[in-house]
Amino acid sequence: MIILRLELPENKHLLNLENLIERLMRLFPGTMITLDNSYDRRRNAIKKIEEEQHRQGKPFLSKSRMLEELDEHEKRQGPSKDVIIPVNSGTMYFRGYVCVSRIWLSSEDLIDISSIKKLIDIMISLNVGTVYISDNVDEVNNQRLKKLLVD
Repeated sequence: MIILRLELPENKHLLNLENLIERLMRLFPGTMITLDNSYDRRRNAIKKIEEEQHRQGKPFLSKSRMLEELDEHEKRQGPSKDVIIPVNSGTMYFRGYVCVSRIWLSSEDLIDISSIKKLIDIMISLNVGTVYISDNVDEVNNQRLKKLLVD
């Protein structure tokens, strides 16, 4: 799995979320927001756990702690949207989220180097943090991808 991310120091809220997503949509036609608030996915997962616990007649003792942690994470990371970015002429995808303090994208597909380089260049051009890339499945590809950060 290829993971591409931009980390900002101390989770500073420096990215303009709307402008960044518009830019991705312009440079990667077909880019879509799949969830307006990434944290809603996690809230829904907590709700499903609560419903399952209720069906089993068990109390969901950690619900408030989980929601508090999620709220803290949301405050620290800032607003976030889930996105899907088509690459390789729309035949493959990066999925992940874009928020005001980081970008995190992943793909299990074999992505052509030019598409990855284009995404890396966008992240570097923001000039606000550190870009990381890795392939945790294919070590040869991992080394090849890391070279893109120094070119």
